[in-house]
Amino acid sequence: MTAEQVEDLANRLHGLQLPAAPFELYPGTIIADIEAFIEAQLIMLRHNPETKTSQPAAWRLLKFLELVEPMQ
Repeated sequence: MTAEQVEDLANRLHGLQLPAAPFELYPGTIIADIEAFIEAQLIMLRHNPETKTSQPAAWRLLKFLELVEPMQ
């Protein structure tokens, strides 16, 4: 993921009406604090957007968007 793609992802997340917590991202993966979750994932991506170690953060945010955007 490029730095530009990270910012595009952040912009998509910015205007969302966030669901109530706790929120199940995957079976067995519960987000207790959604704002802290988003911020933590974006921090990882912004520091190392093109490394393999940051890919899970991108996957988690994209999955979150996949679940939340249809609710808007």
